[in-house]
Amino acid sequence: MPDTEENQSRYPQPSSQAEGVGFPQVRLAGVVCPSTGAVLDAAVGPYAGKGSGELSLNRRLEDVFQAGDVFLADALYCNYFLVVRLQARGIGVLFEQNGARNTDFRRGERLGTRDHLARWENPKRDPSG
Repeated sequence: MPDTEENQSRYPQPSSQAEGVGFPQVRLAGVVCPSTGAVLDAAVGPYAGKGSGELSLNRRLEDVFQAGDVFLADALYCNYFLVVRLQARGIGVLFEQNGARNTDFRRGERLGTRDHLARWENPKRDPSG
């Protein structure tokens, strides 16, 4: 990305970066077709600040998916609200469980070694937004 004033104002460098050194930083999220490797859509945002995280950028990309598609992502995306939003539209989800969530393999349906199907309850508090 060119080091222009416009890019610096829209995508500032981290505060730890010495002034006059470095380039603007962005956060980039994309939807890639696993069959062909084609990038179907992408979202760009500032590297830091409100609404700049991967989950926020992903919300801009959810319309790429259609009923019958499968959303395959890493453990960051393993959260109740994303799963509910996508499944309500007929979109399957597949990702590793987030490490912050405890797993009780005595519950749910066993599918294989370290693999099972579990039912999540709606959290008591919904996040704003």
